[in-house]
Amino acid sequence: VTKALRNALDRAVKDGVKRIAVPGLGTGIGALPKNLVANAMVRVAKGYCAKIEVVFADIDEELIAYVNEAIEREERNNEERTGQDGTGSE
Repeated sequence: VTKALRNALDRAVKDGVKRIAVPGLGTGIGALPKNLVANAMVRVAKGYCAKIEVVFADIDEELIAYVNEAIEREERNNEERTGQDGTGSE
């Protein structure tokens, strides 16, 4: 999943794409665990946020809930890291 998403995002950036919608990779026929896929996709997308807007889009509400949880967790982790290294507002 991570390799596929990185390849897709690298290509999109190279082609000048500004925004891309990404479905739950491997969660359909591949039957990969949705929570693990969501976590992996959010971690990969985080590395591209300065280059391209990544929008997670899927008809599976459970997957989107996992994606939202992963995004919130990443945001909390970033806030904790920022506060710990002295660059935050704490």
